[in-house]
Amino acid sequence: MATKTDNDVDTASIRADIDQIREEFMSLKDHLQSLGKRQAARGRAAGKAKLDELGDELEALLDDAREQGSATVSDLERQIRDRPLMSLFVAFGIGMLISQFIGRGR
Repeated sequence: MATKTDNDVDTASIRADIDQIREEFMSLKDHLQSLGKRQAARGRAAGKAKLDELGDELEALLDDAREQGSATVSDLERQIRDRPLMSLFVAFGIGMLISQFIGRGR
């Protein structure tokens, strides 16, 4: 039969093992937190880089759209200068069409 001394030794040994496991879990928790923080920082950096890249692409597209808009306006102005009477008739026709659509809505 086990004596009180044997039980005390077993209890102390189990407590020491539990304390060691607790310390290892704390170390593992700290390591996982550190790893998570590093991964989050990498994700933020990658997201910011992609956002900057998309911003640059958007800016380039806007510049292209502005250039195309300016070219279209210049072409339209040139056509109006070259054919003022035709431009007047076209504007009149467009105005008539718009007034017909607005008149039908009532």
